[in-house]
Amino acid sequence: MALYNADQMQNIEKDGFYPVEQRLDGVKFQHKKAMDLIVIVSIGREQDGNLWRHVSFSRQKRMPTYSEIAEYKSLFIGNEKYALMVFPPQEKHVNLHKFCLHLWEPLDHYPLPEFSGILAGVGRSI
Repeated sequence: MALYNADQMQNIEKDGFYPVEQRLDGVKFQHKKAMDLIVIVSIGREQDGNLWRHVSFSRQKRMPTYSEIAEYKSLFIGNEKYALMVFPPQEKHVNLHKFCLHLWEPLDHYPLPEFSGILAGVGRSI
């Protein structure tokens, strides 16, 4: 399965990212202006038997901000799709890079219950 079609790649490159390396764990992207920003994208069938897109992103000296996470989700996964950030139990936590975060996109299933709804006096819950 291809990571992205031609239109998606054009949007990624228009936003300043370009592929720099094909790796065993996916494609490594770098940003033209933020040289300390690395994004690695892969697609694979995980241990649950389902197909997932994995997007990892890191900065050299700091954790990505919430607005950066939202930007990378929009660009590398899409605004109309779900993405998950997983916080595992401590004994399963792996940290290979101090300032790296991960998003997971389910490609052939939806793994969670539907949380959205309307709350009285509030509106949509998510």
